[in-house]
Amino acid sequence: MSEKMELFSVMFWNVENFGEGLNEGEPVSAEFEEFEEHVDQVAAHIENLNPDLFCLCEVTNKPALRRLLMEKLVGYNFAITDSLQNIELAVGWRRGKFDQILLTQRRKFQAGSEHLRPGALCTVKFAGEFFNFLFLHTDSGEDNESYNNRQEMFEKIWNLKESLDQISSNDAKFVVMGDLNTMGRTGSESEPSISGQGEIAALKENAEANGMCILPKTHENTWRSCTEESNLDNALATCNISLKSFEIPENSEPDSECPKVFVDGWNLLEGCARDKFTKNISDHCSIFLTVTC
Repeated sequence: MSEKMELFSVMFWNVENFGEGLNEGEPVSAEFEEFEEHVDQVAAHIENLNPDLFCLCEVTNKPALRRLLMEKLVGYNFAITDSLQNIELAVGWRRGKFDQILLTQRRKFQAGSEHLRPGALCTVKFAGEFFNFLFLHTDSGEDNESYNNRQEMFEKIWNLKESLDQISSNDAKFVVMGDLNTMGRTGSESEPSISGQGEIAALKENAEANGMCILPKTHENTWRSCTEESNLDNALATCNISLKSFEIPENSEPDSECPKVFVDGWNLLEGCARDKFTKNISDHCSIFLTVTC
C-alpha cells in the first residue's frame, strides 16, 4: 500500500494568558528580558512543529502577539478575535500555502454571554477542496453554569456542521480543535456530579450521533498543575477527512487506537524540565494533526 501524501498540518495551543503581566519596555529592563524570553519560547515551540495553520488560545497581550507573528513567525499571515474578555484566539496561516482563506468570528459560541470567547472558523481551500476548522475555547469551571455553557457550545458545533453540510456539494470536511475544558461538574442537591471522563464520554456519544468523532491522541492529558493532570484539549473530525497516524506511545494500552493527534509540550519532558515548561511557557500542551490524501 502506498504511503499517504501529506497535504498540510494544523496546530492548536492554549498558551496560558500569553503575555499577561509582561510589558514591552526598554531593552535594559528585566521586564523586557522576560518579555523577549517568553516570546522566543513560544516561537520555538511553534517552529518545531512547523504547522501550516495554527491557533493560539488565551492571547492577552497584543504587543507580545505582534512581536511573535511579525518578527519571529514572519512566514505567516494572521487574524485575531475581538471580545470583551480580552482573552483571544489568534489564527496564523502559512503565506502562499493555501489557495484561499476565509476566517470568521463566531460569536454564537459565546453561549449568550458577551464575556465568553467567540469561536474562530477558518475555511481553507487547498488543491480545489474546502476544509473547515473551528478553533474553540469553551467555558472553564466545574460549577453548573459553566458546565451548561459548555454543553450549549457543543450543541452549536453540531448546528454549525449541519449548516456547513447544507452549503457543501458533499458532506463538509469539518474539524474542531480546542481547549474544550471537559472537567465535569461538581454535584449539588438538584444536579448529579459528572466527572471529566463522564463529560468526555457524553461528548464522544454526541459527536458520533452527529457524524463526527473525537480523534485519538498520543497522550490523553494535555493540562497540568503542580498536583494534577487533565484531558482538556481535543480534536473532533468528520469521517471524510484523511489524517496522518502517529506512533502509539510505549506505555499505551494494547488495544489503543492509532493516534491521529500529536500532543507536544510538558508531556514529553520529565522532572524540572516539565515543571519549567508548565510554569514559564504554558500549562497546556499543543495538539497537532496532519491532513493527508
